[in-house]
Amino acid sequence: MTVSAGTVLNFATGDSLVANGVLNVNGTSSQPVTFTRSGTSGNWGCVVFNGSGAAGSTLSYANLQYGAEIDVKSASNVTIQHCNITNNSGHGIYLYSSSNCLMQNNTIANLNSNHGIRMDGGTNNNCYQNVIYKTDHNQNGAGILYSGSSGYIGQNDIRYYNWGISAIWGASPSSYWPSSQRNNRITNCQRGTT
Repeated sequence: MTVSAGTVLNFATGDSLVANGVLNVNGTSSQPVTFTRSGTSGNWGCVVFNGSGAAGSTLSYANLQYGAEIDVKSASNVTIQHCNITNNSGHGIYLYSSSNCLMQNNTIANLNSNHGIRMDGGTNNNCYQNVIYKTDHNQNGAGILYSGSSGYIGQNDIRYYNWGISAIWGASPSSYWPSSQRNNRITNCQRGTT
């Protein structure tokens, strides 16, 4: 399925978009795709890239507001870039047993106690140039959490979490970045990295 630039998708409370095949959301900087709730209260569900059939999907230049989270479940080569994820009730982006995924140039502004980007399992999941922060400065969760996963983390801006970047349960991400360019900037967090 392809979603064209400028499209607005309205979801009832709890409803989700589940892609068992390839989903390409092709917004542009001047005409982003908008995912939002259909009413004035509550949260809709998730955009889900589900299983091997969703491999190679792209979510690009989209505004996702009042939803739960973006889920990538047992999928590979999913790209999420240039998205604004705001007023969500879950993690901003949640990868589960997924590999070779790229999260780049996204803005995630959380009001809840969950993580900005969470990766459980999988390999080679990369996070570059994202801006991730808590809007209420309550410092819960991690900006980027690698749990048993691997990949590269570079040039992210993370603010107001308990942990800026956290690697647990055998995770092995790398934050190496060429010395000619800046690395991650973590500010106003209780801990920078763990």
